[in-house]
Amino acid sequence: MSKIKLDDIRKELAEDNWTLVSDSYKNLDEVLTFMCSEGHTVYAPWKKIRTKRECPLCKGNAYTHHENKVVPKKK
Repeated sequence: MSKIKLDDIRKELAEDNWTLVSDSYKNLDEVLTFMCSEGHTVYAPWKKIRTKRECPLCKGNAYTHHENKVVPKKK
């Protein structure tokens, strides 16, 4: 099995407008620092982020990632 390289992680994250802030990588379980597409800092292992890019701050925000879509106001 080949070792994952930082450049490979950066390329994969760039597809979803995420950024890798960490400058070293040891294994899938090591906690790395990422920046989500909204600019929030996310601390998580690559094992979790590579399967599901989920920012804890963006997760509960109804106004995140709603481009060209009208979000109805709550009554």
